[in-house]
Amino acid sequence: MDEKWIERLIIDGEPEGQRLDFKKVPPSNEEKGIKSFITDLCAFANAQGGTLLYGIEQTSDGRAKAIIGIDENVDDLALRLQTKARNHIYPRITGLAIQPIHTQHGAILAAVVPEQYEGPFQATLSEWQRFPVRTGTRNADMDYRQLGNAFLGRQSMSQRLENWRLARSGVIESQAAAINERIAFLQVLPLSAFASGNRPDLSVLRRSAVTWSNCLMNSRYNIHGLVMTLAEPVISPTFNCLQWHRNGVVDAAWQITMTGSIDGRLQTKKSVDRMSDLLPQISNLMEKSGIFGSLLVSLSLLNVSDHGLYFRAVDGYETSTQKIKQSAIHLEPEFVEEAQSLSDNPMPVVRRLMDQMFQCFGEDNCPHFTRNGDLRN
Repeated sequence: MDEKWIERLIIDGEPEGQRLDFKKVPPSNEEKGIKSFITDLCAFANAQGGTLLYGIEQTSDGRAKAIIGIDENVDDLALRLQTKARNHIYPRITGLAIQPIHTQHGAILAAVVPEQYEGPFQATLSEWQRFPVRTGTRNADMDYRQLGNAFLGRQSMSQRLENWRLARSGVIESQAAAINERIAFLQVLPLSAFASGNRPDLSVLRRSAVTWSNCLMNSRYNIHGLVMTLAEPVISPTFNCLQWHRNGVVDAAWQITMTGSIDGRLQTKKSVDRMSDLLPQISNLMEKSGIFGSLLVSLSLLNVSDHGLYFRAVDGYETSTQKIKQSAIHLEPEFVEEAQSLSDNPMPVVRRLMDQMFQCFGEDNCPHFTRNGDLRN
């Protein structure tokens, strides 16, 4: 979205519609202006998303006519409106972008609402509350049926996601048991995969370079979508690979048994390194292939009964945790509001998952991280 796109709207006389709305002036900071602004955003979020453009004059039949610009400082205005959206819309709209666009005729402001999967969204200010939805070129309050469907859809999506997560873990656990290996299983699950969201462009993924422990991976299509493997799998084609599913879910599995160990100890630092390496690559490729928005990051330990975690303690001594009896441990998934944040810094998510892992084995937290969250040397 840039100046050329805006000018094309004017030249074509683009009409307002289900996903596009023009406003001549930005909302005021008074109650009426705030209500109008958050209502428009919620209406898009409760439909299929959309774009709100301030500083555009329109014809009597709702077509883009001219850029009239915004008199006030658009950077300050964008910050103010972002704050209003954050404070007066629940749940928070994922991926909301409010940004100025500078043109030769003046600056305009665009508020872009991506398609959402966690509704319904409520606009609220003091005692005033609404569940608006975009219908054509107008906003209306969601009726009883629409609200009910929105809440049920959210619940059913959560259930579909959980069913997928556990079913896929079960498949990998069976394969691990067949070759008597202990496996860490990472899943990255975009919420859009369990709604009517975008599907990844697998051809883009196949042309992309991905590394596993600094080794370039090969890619090929399979029944699930696209699989990326090392040239010579160390254990099995199922492990040490990235599986990109057709709905946008990505998973990876790696062996965590101590090399040459027969006393039931599991490697832990390897999982820290593997996740911190893979998550940024997965995040970047999701964006590249057309997958955006919120996601869950899940980690499971499979076929690990009668094993404990091995680690080097802060004082330098090698030690291990108590052993557990259950065969599979499914850690609570970590919610990530924006997939791109994993590309910028995956370590907060990695640390929380590793803390959970150690707590399952009777330890307070993962010893590979310092108190302030940095990775120990």
